[in-house]
Amino acid sequence: MSGLRDFTDRLVGFDRALDAELRAAGARLAVTALELARQNVRRQFRARSGRLEQSIRSTSRLAGGALTITLATDDPKAPAHEYGATIHAKNDFHDVPGGPYLAIPVGRQGRSAFGQLVLVKGKNGWALARPGAKGRLTIAFILRKQVKIPKRPFLRPALGTLRSRYLRDELHRATERAATRSR
Repeated sequence: MSGLRDFTDRLVGFDRALDAELRAAGARLAVTALELARQNVRRQFRARSGRLEQSIRSTSRLAGGALTITLATDDPKAPAHEYGATIHAKNDFHDVPGGPYLAIPVGRQGRSAFGQLVLVKGKNGWALARPGAKGRLTIAFILRKQVKIPKRPFLRPALGTLRSRYLRDELHRATERAATRSR
């Protein structure tokens, strides 16, 4: 009976070691997923504040033999970037014919202080312009009824890369370490 007892003890030891190794592997994979998602943000977006990149969080959870890696963000603009969106004008520029409109900044002109702006009608619609030297106008904002934000996913590709490049090797190493620890 001592052979069966030894086998049972080793199996219990392996189970505990595997649980610990899988938890550690999950933590490493969560950090990797976080870095992959942040790399995607840096690659796809011109950083203004870095808020989107810094808002990404990752967690790992081992429950019932299933390892779950989660990437999330609390940035309210993240879903529009991840899945795309159409933004419709609601309240601005009601006094412009056909309003309301969204004001889209054009280059540096739109990001500086408003100052004196003039409403102008061009061949492509309404705009807000800043009067300049010799009566020339510099377009600061274009006005649109809606804007379509293209999808630029950064979370889902990170999880896909994690699954295809890292997951199998990390789980294999965790199993080997557990087997070595339980001997």
